[in-house]
Amino acid sequence: MPVNLKTFFFKFLWVGLSICIVSLPVYLYLFVQKEKTPIYLTTLIQKTHGLDSVSARFFSDYLGLYPYGMPLKIKRLDAKKIEKKLRDFPIFQDVDVEFTPQGELLVTYDLRKPLFYLRDYNNCALDFEGRVLPLVPFYSPKKLPHIYLGLQRLLWNQSHDIELASSIIRYFNHDRLQLFELKLIDLSKLKALVPSHREVILTLSISGHLHYLRINPGHWHRALNRYIRLFEEAKLSKTLDQDVIFDARISKFATLKTVKSKKP
Repeated sequence: MPVNLKTFFFKFLWVGLSICIVSLPVYLYLFVQKEKTPIYLTTLIQKTHGLDSVSARFFSDYLGLYPYGMPLKIKRLDAKKIEKKLRDFPIFQDVDVEFTPQGELLVTYDLRKPLFYLRDYNNCALDFEGRVLPLVPFYSPKKLPHIYLGLQRLLWNQSHDIELASSIIRYFNHDRLQLFELKLIDLSKLKALVPSHREVILTLSISGHLHYLRINPGHWHRALNRYIRLFEEAKLSKTLDQDVIFDARISKFATLKTVKSKKP
């Protein structure tokens, strides 16, 4: 007997509607029960691989998890939005945020590492990418060289070109140069409009004396090698054992002169 397709369709539709009508109260009951017992944010757990870490108070204030210590519905919070907001804060190199079934906010992060103290502004540093970082209260005190860029204004999300400064740090980190303490790298004249005015000024501390090095950025490595070789000259030992200016801005030419100490 041929099957009436129209009749079959209506029977199938009726069965489907019947199942939905019967199941609807069950779904509504489960939904209401879930709303009655919401999951609350109970704990903030943070994980980091470095020595410096961020206080729970910072996360609470910056992310708006206030009043501090009070429970918040997980439903109101978005892990991806929290993650993005933390990534926008200058101290974070990498961030991962997730909520656990127990109502815990788990934040895993790596902080940017300060490479220089930024002399242009108070309480600021630069990392290896040239990004500006606020120091206190996020980082413990560190012994770092200073850098001066001659900035007209401070932009947190802008990277500054410090490739030359990073190369100079690597130069002085060599084992044979532990005698020389790099105090300051001045890059404020690195991109002067007049080529002859472009220079890098280094301040070094050697046995309690300050040496000021004025070098051409185009041949900085050669200039530093020439400066280091001066310490092999016996006749210059007395001259170098005081505050001096080493001027090597002109290729294949350098001058050395003593300066009056600024120390009391």
